[in-house]
Amino acid sequence: MLTYEESQDESERLLIGTKILEGTHYVMHPNGSAMFAVKIGSPSFELFPFDDTNGEDFEYSYAGEGIAKGYGFRYPGYKPGSLFVTSKGLLMFVWKETRVVLTLQRLDLEDLLKKGVCVYLLCLHV
Repeated sequence: MLTYEESQDESERLLIGTKILEGTHYVMHPNGSAMFAVKIGSPSFELFPFDDTNGEDFEYSYAGEGIAKGYGFRYPGYKPGSLFVTSKGLLMFVWKETRVVLTLQRLDLEDLLKKGVCVYLLCLHV
């Protein structure tokens, strides 16, 4: 789930990516965890860190932080990263240190329902 929030001092807007569904029995990041937060008021000029981009063109990038597990996830913290926005509508958050990529794709639920398509995790919660 993506939400916008004002920073505590109201100087900038943040885009927060929160995990709401778990697709496997293994839970590294509990539901409700803020997976990343990026400052959307001032785009960065960070380059996507991989040569192979699968034909994606990157339109924007934003600096931020993403959750990183601590000792057994008892002491989670945040590490620097960047959110990249592609021309095809994908969002990719990349942690700088580990270069792990979290990819998000927007779903048009109304269109999917009209077509009779069932997205497994969403259908479990209908």
